[in-house]
Amino acid sequence: MKRALLLCFLAAAIAPLIVPITGGLLFFVLHQWFYASEWGLPPLQSLMGVSINSTMVGYFFTWFYGLPLALLLTWLNRYRLGYLLAASLAPALSLPLWQAHWTLAFLPVALAGSATASVFWILTRPKAGRTLPPAAPPRPSAAEAPR
Repeated sequence: MKRALLLCFLAAAIAPLIVPITGGLLFFVLHQWFYASEWGLPPLQSLMGVSINSTMVGYFFTWFYGLPLALLLTWLNRYRLGYLLAASLAPALSLPLWQAHWTLAFLPVALAGSATASVFWILTRPKAGRTLPPAAPPRPSAAEAPR
């Protein structure tokens, strides 16, 4: 259990780093497309702000929602990718409560949540089999071929 706990904490520190690449970038593109003049910042500053904000929100939901859920599922022997992906929609479903333009942000947040859950699961799944497959036997060279 100690190893699983350490892996979960490590995954919670690493997995949200995928959020700016998945959900943050998509949210930036959609926001620039539909509400380009709303922020009043140059595109690079807007992209940096979206990346920082989406990463912080990703860390918040991972540490205070995803990590306890993963530990609970591990304790109940129900730790499956399907459960994590279903639970990763909760932040997207909570958007109307705290996000302006939530209809615009639903798809990026759902994408970021599912990507974070997938990375989290890949980093923490038991017996991941992270070994390389056996190598194929070498082919005989032309000089070694039987005549």
